[in-house]
Amino acid sequence: MTPSALDMELRSLPMYSVRVGGDAEGDAGGDGLGCARAFLGWAAASLRTGRNFEVVEACLNLFLQIHGDVVSREPSLLPLLEEVRRAQRDAWGTLEALLHHTRALVDYVKS
Repeated sequence: MTPSALDMELRSLPMYSVRVGGDAEGDAGGDGLGCARAFLGWAAASLRTGRNFEVVEACLNLFLQIHGDVVSREPSLLPLLEEVRRAQRDAWGTLEALLHHTRALVDYVKS
């Protein structure tokens, strides 16, 4: 998927915080936030795999830029946001340790 196509897809996600019927596809909570739940669940699961950290971070950044106002007003999304934060912290810790290890190896080889 190209960056512009991803941008268009994220911008076109149906996001609203008004309770409507629970019949909407992907909206089991019936509150119009099924896409937000699905996206945040994907982000957390993807971060836990330890792969594509930069891609997930870029998508998460764009998602929050576009839909951050709705997400920030919804207390029902707080558990998912905490899950994403924990997964992000753990993934960054792993990546940071690898970067430090690589730098130490480079410094050793240079000397």
